[in-house]
Amino acid sequence: MELGRKFRVLDQTLSMHTMLRDRHARRALLVDVLLLACSVVFCASAFASDQVLAFLGDSPDRVRYLLKAFAVITFMLSVLSLRIDWKGIAAAHRQAAEKCLEHLQFSESTGVTTVSGMRV
Repeated sequence: MELGRKFRVLDQTLSMHTMLRDRHARRALLVDVLLLACSVVFCASAFASDQVLAFLGDSPDRVRYLLKAFAVITFMLSVLSLRIDWKGIAAAHRQAAEKCLEHLQFSESTGVTTVSGMRV
């Protein structure tokens, strides 16, 4: 009875860590791609002429002001992303899942699941 409970708790813990690992890795990738895209747009707009900026809005000065405001917001998001460190959190959950997996082994040939060397 106790061994079965340990197996269920270990399985639940492993599932939780893999889910959190994937969630944080997706967030890190999304933030990185978004920051890269914003950086490309802002760098390209620095070299844009007044005609191009007038095409984007009613006056080039207003468009420049909006681009500067969004550049500041993007910078703040990049600092926040560095502070949160979703890649590091994902790596920590990956390591925890690997440790849980070391304790949980399934033999496909015999169909026997063991928890830390004991049969379940």
